[in-house]
Amino acid sequence: MWPVGPPKSRTPAAPLYPILPDSQDLLSLDPPPYHPPPLAPQALPAAAAPPVAPLVAPLGETGGWEGAAAPEPGGREAAAAPSPIENGTNREGPAGRTHGRTQHEPNPHLPDSTVALPLREIGPPDETGNPRLQYWPFSTSDLYNWKTQNARFSDNPKDLIALLDSVMFTHQPTWDYCQQLLRILFTTEERERIQLEARKLVPGDDGQPTSNTDLINAAFPLTRPPQDEWDYNTAEGRGRLLIYRQTLMAGLRAAACKPTNLAKVYSVLQGKAESPAAYLERLMEDFRQFTPMDPEVPENQAAVVMSFVNQASPDIKRKLQRLEDLEGKQIQDLLRIAQRVYNNRDAPEERQIKATEKMTKVLAAIVQKEQPPPEGIQTMRPPRRHLDKDQCAYCKEKGHWIRECPEKKQHRPSQGQWQPKIAPILFAQDTE
Repeated sequence: MWPVGPPKSRTPAAPLYPILPDSQDLLSLDPPPYHPPPLAPQALPAAAAPPVAPLVAPLGETGGWEGAAAPEPGGREAAAAPSPIENGTNREGPAGRTHGRTQHEPNPHLPDSTVALPLREIGPPDETGNPRLQYWPFSTSDLYNWKTQNARFSDNPKDLIALLDSVMFTHQPTWDYCQQLLRILFTTEERERIQLEARKLVPGDDGQPTSNTDLINAAFPLTRPPQDEWDYNTAEGRGRLLIYRQTLMAGLRAAACKPTNLAKVYSVLQGKAESPAAYLERLMEDFRQFTPMDPEVPENQAAVVMSFVNQASPDIKRKLQRLEDLEGKQIQDLLRIAQRVYNNRDAPEERQIKATEKMTKVLAAIVQKEQPPPEGIQTMRPPRRHLDKDQCAYCKEKGHWIRECPEKKQHRPSQGQWQPKIAPILFAQDTE
């Protein structure tokens, strides 16, 4: 047997993986930290400590994991290399050369990927110091959603006008992409009507709509204009695009105006369970869609008030028609009164109970009328028969009236000459 010697003191080797501090969460969304690339060896001063073996040897170098735990001459063993997270020069957050760190380190020469505007700055500025711009086109999903989530322009132009107002402000589309919007969101007839109305509103030198054909073709061309004159990287090109977009939106609003159709407005009736606020909103929407008048303008309040009253529910209509100076009332005052009447209505359960009670009373009256009266209860006297013109009411004989009836005269006592009655007088005499 081999002799058992004294146990050798062993220092644990360096860990295979870096020790993370408590502040680093392994379940975070950031990728795990990695070591930075190996630096070039530098000459150490004489008084400096001997170099420490790296924790992970680069691929292709000798030593591998064994070199990290190999003891140094003189009985001293290598200490574990500090983690890059424990290094004071490393910043908190994702480790370097990772996807998370690259997202937190923006490149000043590249556009921010979080900015969703189609017109973005790219690269360094040009010779004059102005930023270079690149246009990012619309995505197919955006165009599909805009088309499916909005009504047709001929049916309800308000939605598409509001959408394009926002798109023109945020996206600043070029001439080509304005045509793309027109082709996808509008029909051929709608597109031609919009362009026709827009060309009538092209501003001239004085800011008013002009009839000069050259100015109209230059400001609102129907065919693709020269690229050098409409370049969004130049101030002149951006100015032309701004005027084109403003003129296009003006033509869009002008093409949305329809001829007056008051029959559509008068067909809006308040539902039985519809609140007055919802009913008023539908009424004002039809005023905007089928008439050229704006229902919110004070000059048109009288027409809105009369339609609101005449087309309301019967109970609300009766209440509003009793008001004095109805045409001079504000629509908000009428809305408060109508809402009060609407809130005071009986609940459906209460209405059902009242209707049941009323029907019960009616049926009870019918059944009681059809049943014969019980015995012992005197029936009602039959109605009195009418007399003829020459019939006596006393003896029912014809030929005389009641005052000439002979039977009535026989039973009457004879009446003589009137004589006064003499009251008897009693005399009393005292006797002795």
